[in-house]
Amino acid sequence: MEKRLLSINDLCEYTGWGKTKVREILKRSDSKFTIKMGNRLYADKKLFDEYIEKCAKYQIPI
Repeated sequence: MEKRLLSINDLCEYTGWGKTKVREILKRSDSKFTIKMGNRLYADKKLFDEYIEKCAKYQIPI
């Protein structure tokens, strides 16, 4: 079974990005894929994938 929520470490492994960049993206106020549980940040994988596809399609810088 595949994880629906990705932790910072999972997202780093999934994207190949560093922790600083991942945290920066997850902390954005306009992020629709960020889920906060207590003081931990997670990314909804499905919504994150849609965000990445949109950025690629419209050449939006991440």
